[in-house]
Amino acid sequence: MIMLETVFINVRKFTYLKRSAEGMEGLRQQKKTKCRKIILQAAQKMFFTHGYEKTTIEIISRHAGIGVGTIYNYFASKAELYVRVMSDLFEVTQISNFKKLVDNEDKSASEVIFNLLNIHIDLFAKVEKHMIKELFTVVFGNTEDCISIRERMIKLDYEFLSVLNELLCVLVEEGKLKEDFNVNECAKVVFSIIATSLFSFVYDDNSNIEEVKKMIKKQIDFAVR
Repeated sequence: MIMLETVFINVRKFTYLKRSAEGMEGLRQQKKTKCRKIILQAAQKMFFTHGYEKTTIEIISRHAGIGVGTIYNYFASKAELYVRVMSDLFEVTQISNFKKLVDNEDKSASEVIFNLLNIHIDLFAKVEKHMIKELFTVVFGNTEDCISIRERMIKLDYEFLSVLNELLCVLVEEGKLKEDFNVNECAKVVFSIIATSLFSFVYDDNSNIEEVKKMIKKQIDFAVR
């Protein structure tokens, strides 16, 4: 009987310790998430205020109130932190929003596609051109760090291409595009249109975003006619 009670006591102790450990792990994760958020917010403000070149990890550290070493625990370099800040600005629209885009019977397939792209174009236009140029400089650098970041950005491109593909599939299902419509090839064409147009917008100081939108809309009309 005594041995049985001892077993029960040990089981209760084990359960308590396990739950305590899980609780502590949950708190640690919350602190990490909060710390990461503070770093990203401080980095975004400093990058937008001073630009990439003039912003240092030390400046971000002072603004965030977080040690330099702690920042490096979350981000391997300033370049990685910069790309993360910029990529967060261009978050890919979730598939759950597609039905809202497609449900309007009065809108053609090209209008639906443009409405999706317009969400990202407007986000893009809110960022100053010099910030985008600096992002390209970082992404297309030759260091090992830049190569790793470039691979991540390519992955984001593929994710956006996948989003376009999914939207086109929904348009086929809803009858806005023909059943034999080549979804994969059209997704690549649309992606190429927006990538080329926005790249030109960044490096042409005389262009404005409304002109770019009109050009993109015409090209999409042609691609899905």
